[in-house]
Amino acid sequence: MRVLALTSSASAQGQRTEAQFIVGFPTFEGSMALLLFGGLPAGYSAALLYILLRRWLPRGHSAGPLLGVLLFVWLGAVLDPLRAKNIDFDIVGPGWLAIALFSGLALLQGAVVVAAAGWWSTQAPLWTGKSFKYYLPLLLGSLVFPPAGLAIGIGALLLAVWTSVIPASWLRSTSQRRMPDWVGRAAIVLVSLAALPVFIDAVISIASRSS
Repeated sequence: MRVLALTSSASAQGQRTEAQFIVGFPTFEGSMALLLFGGLPAGYSAALLYILLRRWLPRGHSAGPLLGVLLFVWLGAVLDPLRAKNIDFDIVGPGWLAIALFSGLALLQGAVVVAAAGWWSTQAPLWTGKSFKYYLPLLLGSLVFPPAGLAIGIGALLLAVWTSVIPASWLRSTSQRRMPDWVGRAAIVLVSLAALPVFIDAVISIASRSS
């Protein structure tokens, strides 16, 4: 958004955005608000979706950018950053530059999430009394962003109930009759096709603005 503020017309400077921040006047409070209400939710959501989709994504370096593209198409026009009704695109611009910047950011986010998950999976030991220090970043992030802490707590509770109720023999037998990979990949394609019209409409709407 700082780049868009610099490329916008003089009339945009000093105007208030949808989040009530002033264009052209970056502040510490604004940066922290962007982190808490934009960066952390986006990071946690991307990590959660990666866990769900990981099995059906390609292996190698293409998994990260593809994850970024999927998140961008599925959620970008519905939530942010390419929500067509966002009045910020009437203030800052040009629209095509906003699309280019957020597209690059989506690809980078996907790549970072996949790389971080791969690194973490090889570094973090199972939870024990001596290994809690490896989980401190996750716990600290949960304190800063309480909804993530609530989600982690609910997940841990469900996992505890699941492992205490479902016998291990049943889990081992189910793992041998997993759902075919093509079913998951087909679901990803169908969800993407369903989200594509809304995404394309938002891109056209934003690109036509020349603030």
